[in-house]
Amino acid sequence: MILLESLLQEKGPQEFGSWFQDAVQHSLSTMDAYRGCYENLGAGQPDVIAGQTGFEIKTTSDGSVALAGNYQEIRRQYPIFKLVGLRTDVKPYPLWVLEIPPTPPSRVTFKRVMNESTPIDRTLNEELAHRLSALLAAAGTSWGGAMDRKAANAALNRVVASGFAEIAE
Repeated sequence: MILLESLLQEKGPQEFGSWFQDAVQHSLSTMDAYRGCYENLGAGQPDVIAGQTGFEIKTTSDGSVALAGNYQEIRRQYPIFKLVGLRTDVKPYPLWVLEIPPTPPSRVTFKRVMNESTPIDRTLNEELAHRLSALLAAAGTSWGGAMDRKAANAALNRVVASGFAEIAE
């Protein structure tokens, strides 16, 4: 997580969120259930799409994420919808994968420890945390020290292409 902390300091919250989104997509792509997932950079769609599953990926420095605007419409487009959140104001940064119901709440709060009623996809949460950590460790400074997002993505692509999925299992 030190790599994430230094990237956040260097890039700032907005750019950090974009780089984190790329890393999550690459990590998901190494899982059998989400192979072939792709990142969608356009508006009005989830950040990552994997068949019938949409993923919205957010980072937050205060624990709260507003699901306002077009979230209702985006959510309706996919039978399965997950919110991946990384909270950056507490250490270590907690990562959560939440199952978003057909009618999404207007706001989600990512706590250090989520209460029992929170709809967490615990299996995916653990698997994604494991793979994301392993991917970033393997990519190291070739990702975190990249000059721009394109170069950072190329570093992640190299790691995934090297057979990383089998190593991370």
